[in-house]
Amino acid sequence: MKRLFALGVLLVSCVSVHCKQPNIVVILADDLGYNDVGFRGSNQVQTPNIDALAYNGAVLSRFYTLPTCTPSRAALLTGNYPIRSGYE
Repeated sequence: MKRLFALGVLLVSCVSVHCKQPNIVVILADDLGYNDVGFRGSNQVQTPNIDALAYNGAVLSRFYTLPTCTPSRAALLTGNYPIRSGYE
């Protein structure tokens, strides 16, 4: 029984090493303009950590958002359009 358990642990550890899942980071900030971060060309505020994430990952620049934060947050958390959640 101990050998079977050890074999199971070995197989699970081998599979988990080869099946590496991607890390996804979503940054949702209120009142953040398009050029307010360093990787977009801002010289006013230093954002070295966000810049490093952008340079080493994927930057999505085509998106739809509303000018207030509540509909955007509702859409992100529910996966529905804001009007479906009762926010406009």
